[in-house]
Amino acid sequence: MTGRRPVCAALAAAALLAPVASGHEGGEGPDGPTPDEVEAFVERKAAWLEALGEFVDGREAGPLGAGVVFVAPAPSSEEWIESEIAGLLTVRSYGAERAETVAAAWRGCFVRGEVFPGECEVKIKTIGARRDAGGMILDLRIEVRGVEELGLPPVWQATALACASFDVDERCMKLELVSFERSQLDDPYFVERTAGVFAEEPELAELLGVGLDRLATRLDDAALSAWFGHQGIAAGDVNGDGLPDLYVAMPSGVPNLLLVQEESGRVRDVAEEHGVAWLDDTKGVLLVDMDGDGDDDVVSALGPVIVVQENAGEGPFSVTGMLRAPDEASFYSIAAARLDGDAVPEVFGTRYVATRYGDAVPTPFHEARNGPSNHLFQWRGGAWSDITEEAGLSEAGGRFSLSAQFVDATGDDRLDLYVVNDFGSNQLFERDRGVSFRAVDSPVCDPGAGMGASWGDVDGDGDLDLHVTNMYSSAGRRLAFQDSFGEGLGEEARRRIRGLASGNSLYLSDGKGGFERSEGARIEMGRWGWGGVMTDFDRDGLLDIFVPAGFLTGPEPGDL
Repeated sequence: MTGRRPVCAALAAAALLAPVASGHEGGEGPDGPTPDEVEAFVERKAAWLEALGEFVDGREAGPLGAGVVFVAPAPSSEEWIESEIAGLLTVRSYGAERAETVAAAWRGCFVRGEVFPGECEVKIKTIGARRDAGGMILDLRIEVRGVEELGLPPVWQATALACASFDVDERCMKLELVSFERSQLDDPYFVERTAGVFAEEPELAELLGVGLDRLATRLDDAALSAWFGHQGIAAGDVNGDGLPDLYVAMPSGVPNLLLVQEESGRVRDVAEEHGVAWLDDTKGVLLVDMDGDGDDDVVSALGPVIVVQENAGEGPFSVTGMLRAPDEASFYSIAAARLDGDAVPEVFGTRYVATRYGDAVPTPFHEARNGPSNHLFQWRGGAWSDITEEAGLSEAGGRFSLSAQFVDATGDDRLDLYVVNDFGSNQLFERDRGVSFRAVDSPVCDPGAGMGASWGDVDGDGDLDLHVTNMYSSAGRRLAFQDSFGEGLGEEARRRIRGLASGNSLYLSDGKGGFERSEGARIEMGRWGWGGVMTDFDRDGLLDIFVPAGFLTGPEPGDL
């Protein structure tokens, strides 16, 4: 990776563009800090923030400063608001309405006496900065959780927003808890069972248990695909036994896996015997009925070719289509839907970079137009045809697209197309008739670092709402929201750049094609999020949201 910079919005979009603000004042009022001043101050306070973390978890800490006033909620029982979720998760939360100057009460909000010093993990992120009376206020996000033990997940975690106020001499004068939430997991939702499930095929357990950082170093992969984890996964039933199976895409040089579940709980990889153990770098995959015979076929994005393989019930799946892009840019995800009423669904493929990941620079950064084309394919006259232009979807290309879904977004009983784009605005294409689309302006076309989307009825009114997985960047938030940031770019460009760091979005539908962004859902912080999904994890009839997160994460604490 030496000398290479991965192209992804979580590179702190604001930080990349910060030099445009150099030499200007900003923040709140004419004396607000510049982005450069903010970063320099945060760097000078690195040791202080580390000491704060040690103080929170009860260890002996370095000095936080003499005379620091701690403002925290009084830990009396009547201030707690408790709710039980399916008997599994206990959430306690309160706001900081009452002041306590006792440091123990401030720390006690997190650990509350049930853990010993050093038995929890603390992470502190600086998500904002502003001047105040000649000094500086840092907005902090503090996360504390129990240390993992014996392979079990932590049983509790606490999350708080706090403000640290510093005087002109950069001494901390006040620590104020703004909001606080504590979650207790009485019984884990999930248990790690990889080794047990693959007891009869331990080589699979070993393969799936190796992180991408180690896997990549073992492969002769000129495309560097294993470093980035863009491989997809699809669920379906390939053998008609009513049990869900998985098709797992793998990086170049590692065969794809078709994991078939048996009633005993055993899982077998049958990819080779079914002819789907491709060694090509595979990203998007689907298990979907492509020929109308009622069973799931396999669709795989192998570089710039989408391969369709028919499930004949016995023996290898046969290749029935090779849907080719006009150039060598790889397909990243695929979606399929029956749009014209026949048995064979149309297939839409999104593409991300014109060359390979890490080489292309999105231009302009906040609304990139130099990505590769996306494509819609239709089975016509016994062959697959590229109908992107005649379907009105040419505009869907050139945008660093990572995901797409066919969904009735406008409530007219016709499937529309939603395209999720990194480095810019997402797109909604309303279907008029047959296979004809037109781009529409909608709040769901939000600017951001789009990584994925999931549709579901989260407010129980019978229509489909939308969760968009974007990037949350602490550096981007504390820099891009300074008034002096990017003054020469114009307010619209600044708004779009801020969207690249703002995190996930939730849009509520009115059932008639209108959407409104939910401002109180508290779903923005998803870290380096990817394709989040809506599903009912605790079986209470309400949709929950699960967001995978992480990128090139290694064992060092300073890694992303």
